[in-house]
Amino acid sequence: MPVIPHSASIAASALLLTVLAGCATPGDAPESTHGTNTSSDVAGNDALAPNLATTVAELPFARFGAAVTALASDAGSSGVDEDVFASREAFIADCMAAEGFTYTPAPYPEPESASYPWLENAIAVPELPADRSAVATRGYGQDDPDRADEGATLVDDADAEYIEGLSDQAVTAYMAALTGSRGPDDMNPAEDGGCQGRSETEFPARSDVSDSAAVQFQPLIMAMQKLVQRDIYTDQAVADLNEEWVGCMGEAGYDVGAPAGYPAPSVPGPMEGWNLAVITGADGTAHWSEVGTAMSDLPEDERALIGTEAEHAIAVADFDCRAETDYVERFTAALRSAQQEFVDRRGDELAAMEAAAGLS
Repeated sequence: MPVIPHSASIAASALLLTVLAGCATPGDAPESTHGTNTSSDVAGNDALAPNLATTVAELPFARFGAAVTALASDAGSSGVDEDVFASREAFIADCMAAEGFTYTPAPYPEPESASYPWLENAIAVPELPADRSAVATRGYGQDDPDRADEGATLVDDADAEYIEGLSDQAVTAYMAALTGSRGPDDMNPAEDGGCQGRSETEFPARSDVSDSAAVQFQPLIMAMQKLVQRDIYTDQAVADLNEEWVGCMGEAGYDVGAPAGYPAPSVPGPMEGWNLAVITGADGTAHWSEVGTAMSDLPEDERALIGTEAEHAIAVADFDCRAETDYVERFTAALRSAQQEFVDRRGDELAAMEAAAGLS
C-alpha cells in the first residue's frame, strides 16, 4: 500500500534541490529494485553498502561544486518557512477532518545537506581495496551479511499507520481528499489539488523559487550532470574501454550481461560487475529477478547476496580486469577531457553562475 510522505506539501522546492543535487535524499529515494545496476540499496542499509564512487585526481567540474551548493542553498531558503509549513499542516488536518479522515500534522523537516557526487573528484566505479588480497577477503567492502539489517530505522508516521488501517476503497477516497484529482505529484496548488493544494494556496511561500538564480542556471547545471552521468558513456574511448572490460570478465568466467528483456545498463562497465556480485548467491548462481521487482518483494535469502565467497570472487575478477585494461586511468582521462571541453565551450556561463553564487 503506498504511503505519501508529509514532504509532498513542499514538493516544488524539494524537486529543484533534487535536480541540482542529481540524487535523491534517503527519504525521497524510490524503493530499491533488484537485477539492475542502478544504485540500489542492496543491503537495505546505505551505511553498509559498498562505496559506488572511486576517488580520482582533480576533475574540471569539481571547481564548480561550491557554486552549485550555494545556489541549492538559496533554492532551499526560498522554500517554505517553518511557520508557513506548520500553518499548511494544520490546514490539511482540518480539511481532512471535514472530509471524514484523520490527518496528523507533520513536524517541520530540517533542511538536509545536498550531495553532488557527479561534481566530485570521483567516477561512477565501485570502490575496491587497493590490495588484491584485501579484495579477496572483503570484496566490494561488505563482508558481514549478518549485519545487513543493523541500523535500520522505522519512521514513526502516524498517518502511515492510519492509512494501513483503512480499506482499499477508503484509501482511494483518502488520497483523493488529500491530493485531489491531479495526484500527489501535482506542482500547481489549486482547488482540484485536494487539501494539500488548497493549503498551498491559502498559505503561499514568502518567496518564489522560480525567481531564484538556481532556476536561471538549472539548464547549465543539468547539462553538466548529463555529461557526467550519461553522455560520457557514448564517448568512443569509454565505449571501447567498457567492451574490453566486459571481454576480460568473460574470459574470467563471468558474463555480466543481463538476460534478454532487461534494459541497457544505466552505467556500463564495473557497475555491471558489482550488480552481478550482489545478485549472485553462495552457490554461484545469479538471481536475476523480474525487471522492476522491489527488493522487499524478494525472498529473504536473495536480498543481500554480499559478503559471500562468490561475491568476493567476482570482485577479484573485477579488480584484475581493471588492472589489465587500466580502467580507472583511461576512464578518468576521457571524463577529464570531456569536462574540460565543456568548460572551454561554456566558460562564460560558468563564470556567471559563480558570480550569481557570490564566488567571484
